[in-house]
Amino acid sequence: MNLVASRISLVLTLCVAASFELLLNRVGVHVASASSRTTALYLAVDRAGLFFFYFTGLLAFIVFAWGLVVLISDGKILPLAGRLAAMLAGAAFLPLAATGLVFRLPPSLAPWLNVSFGLMVLVLVVTFGTRPAALRHKLGVFYLAAPLLLHCYWLVARQLSGIAPEGLNADLPSRLLEVGQHLVVVGAFASFLFFIPFPRLSALLEPIPLAIASLLTGAMGFLVAFHHSIAARASFVGLSITLPQPTAEGFFSLALHLAALFFLSLTVTSLLIRGRAERAMGFGLLMVAVSGFHLELPYQLLLTLAGMMQLMRGVMLAQQAEAEPRGAADGGTHEPTTLPKAEVWQRFMERVAEGCGVEEAEAVNLLRGEHQVLRLRGRLSGMALGIRVQLQRGCVRQLEVDLGQPPKEEPAVTLLRREGRRGDRVADGRGSRVRGFDSRFVLRDATGELSDVLTPHLERLEVSMHGWLGIWPVEGLQYVMRPGVTGWPLPLSELVDDPEHASTEQLISLVALLADIGGDVDIR
Repeated sequence: MNLVASRISLVLTLCVAASFELLLNRVGVHVASASSRTTALYLAVDRAGLFFFYFTGLLAFIVFAWGLVVLISDGKILPLAGRLAAMLAGAAFLPLAATGLVFRLPPSLAPWLNVSFGLMVLVLVVTFGTRPAALRHKLGVFYLAAPLLLHCYWLVARQLSGIAPEGLNADLPSRLLEVGQHLVVVGAFASFLFFIPFPRLSALLEPIPLAIASLLTGAMGFLVAFHHSIAARASFVGLSITLPQPTAEGFFSLALHLAALFFLSLTVTSLLIRGRAERAMGFGLLMVAVSGFHLELPYQLLLTLAGMMQLMRGVMLAQQAEAEPRGAADGGTHEPTTLPKAEVWQRFMERVAEGCGVEEAEAVNLLRGEHQVLRLRGRLSGMALGIRVQLQRGCVRQLEVDLGQPPKEEPAVTLLRREGRRGDRVADGRGSRVRGFDSRFVLRDATGELSDVLTPHLERLEVSMHGWLGIWPVEGLQYVMRPGVTGWPLPLSELVDDPEHASTEQLISLVALLADIGGDVDIR
């Protein structure tokens, strides 16, 4: 139970809590008829909604504050000027937001909460614009910021009469707010153009996202057709979106609103069922969507900023995932201009053998054009050991470690990360998964005997294993990894700069871990 609780994502918890807050506190309580407000059901919904109101605010504060700390402290994300701007904007916004979560801000401070929110949005968008990212992702983030800033201006102009325009332009803030509402609807409609990966545009036709989007849109369409007043009130109090009347004049606008709901739901669910980068973008869009367009209460502002930060994080992860394999395969920026010579690789493998305590070690270096193969053979803890490293133009393409005599033509018990952290995925073996095993890994074991054997090694596997592990009890063990980042786990840059002292710890710890597992399954 503790293991399950430790794996629960704080961002996922925030999304679930915010969704319940929207349904119960904003929609459920406000659309109830006056006659039902004394019933036990209404009181239960009211109290549950109040709980999620405070719970969502607390989680949003934690997620955003932690993300801001990472943004400021990590010099690899932003330059110094960007980090200073984020620190100043955060120092102005967070104390006011934290106070507003518990107490009602006095009228003299409420405008400054919105001003600092607008500054925080500007800082995030401008600093994000300096990061490498796909153009459509940047356009999506810039587009998202536009209605937020328009709403912020409307709210501040209403709170501070000194900056409100007068005369013929007196209604300018209201007109800009209306423009912001239209931008929200159009942006929701076009969200898939900004954030769905174009190479996988077929994701829009996958059954689960399509079914969820159709159900949500169908339910809203039913309410609009038969209970328009309830649908309009729910839309306004929940998201601050005004639904047009179901008349001939408003038919097109109403259809656009329903299409926006459909495509936004489709985009979010399509992203959530995918990899880590896409999932982060999906969570970010979901948080911004459920925060609504009211943007008056501190928890709504915090939820919006947390969603923007999560969306930007997903975009950066997607850009990194696209850039790293390309740099490794094309000789890009990861590859040094001077590559290690054959004798350097030879000495490196000999030091690995010494560090692992390999007996009867024999290191061989085979070179054919730009392709190179390193082999280390010997015995470790009574087991035959073989390490094979394939290189191309000095870049590590595949690492293979064999213990014993693995019969590769026979099915093995296989272990694979559920989500790869480094490198290209290696296809896992056949057979059904072991249910109830650690959620970080996928274990396929037809024998049903190795779950208990692997459990004591899970923490070390979490640190050292980034590939595919096949186990044949008594006979052998094989580990295969294809690094997607140049040189990992062999430190290519260190081999170039200081070949005699290049780190061997990662490879030695990996071999030691595999040897311990091999001993537990009696490999000879």
